[in-house]
Amino acid sequence: MKLMVFDVGGTEIKYCVMDESLAREEAGSVPTPMSTQEEFFDLLCRLYEPHRGKVEGIAMCLPGFIDSENGRCLGGGALRYNHGRDVAGPLSERTGVPVHIANDGKCAALAELRDGSLKGCRNASVYIIGTGVGGGLIINGEILNGSHFTAGEFSFLRLTNTDWHDPGTTVGMVCSTTGLLDLNRRFVDFSTDPLITGRQFFERVNAGDAMSLKILRRFCMQVAM
Repeated sequence: MKLMVFDVGGTEIKYCVMDESLAREEAGSVPTPMSTQEEFFDLLCRLYEPHRGKVEGIAMCLPGFIDSENGRCLGGGALRYNHGRDVAGPLSERTGVPVHIANDGKCAALAELRDGSLKGCRNASVYIIGTGVGGGLIINGEILNGSHFTAGEFSFLRLTNTDWHDPGTTVGMVCSTTGLLDLNRRFVDFSTDPLITGRQFFERVNAGDAMSLKILRRFCMQVAM
């Protein structure tokens, strides 16, 4: 059996065709649409179309609070247009194949539990650093969803009780790639050094750039704390 697999993030949609042995083929990535759900569905359908008849379904992970049982986004996370809306059903109607969706952090935890660094573990947590912060909790060998599908959502933990309305005081804003690049902006003179992406930042780190290494060490301390 082969599935079309989408990993939807706040910056990119990564995709591939995957079989039961987890072998991937025809993988790629495209920028995530940020305007409307219709544009989001249109892009997914264009990516799916070359594989019509070759795959038996679609598996997709998304940011936000995902009701995987009913295929609905209870909270859209970085993709506000999905907030409180069905995703799996409409996409299934347009593609003609079954669609299953789940939270990205929980999917990462499942992958590590099944075939990764958490194989054989009974209790563990997974922390995903992306545009925001994703998380998954494994309790007694199973993913913990919580009664509202919010268990393990580290992104929304507060770092201070001084201003409950300030999104900048959440783990997701400070300990994500977004937070890392914000930290980079505080140290770098942008009149001589233009805005960079997360990939470009780590290219500098891997090249041994002293300032980038200093910023990364400070960021890692923030995450550890």
